Amino acid sequence: AYGEAANVFGAPKKNTDFITYRRF
Repeated sequence: AYGEAANVFGAPKKNTDFITYRRF
C-alpha cells in the first residue's frame, strides 16, 4: 500500500515504502 503512494511522489518505491507512510 505504501509503495503505491510513494509512486505518486515519484520517489523510489523501496525508499518511500516507509518515508511516505511517515509523511502521511
